[in-house]
Amino acid sequence: MHDHYHKWVFRKFINTKMSEETPVRDHILIMMGLFNVLDTLGSKMDDEFKEDVIFASFPPSFSQFIMTFNMKKMKTTLPELMNQLTVAEGIIKGHKSGSINVAEGSSGFKPKGRNSKKKGKKTSGT
Repeated sequence: MHDHYHKWVFRKFINTKMSEETPVRDHILIMMGLFNVLDTLGSKMDDEFKEDVIFASFPPSFSQFIMTFNMKKMKTTLPELMNQLTVAEGIIKGHKSGSINVAEGSSGFKPKGRNSKKKGKKTSGT
């Protein structure tokens, strides 16, 4: 019985995927609960493995965050990771809701620093 339950929890853990509609906090809390059950049943997993499984369970919209996290080789606890992902979720959902204008990505968009330099050049030439 114990072995069967252990396999069932492990399969659930590996097969759990986050949908775009699921809040990050809810998903990570589910995953942390599964980690705790598996730890109780004798499965010892290091934090890096847990991060990898969590990242593998995320939708493609989080790929930029995951790539940056892995490139920086960040070391965090799972609660810290949940907080970072919650912030990333707000940014990602902000982009999807239209709060970032698509036109900003066009060649006509110029950061403030560049505009001020060009204005300075125009006035100095007169």
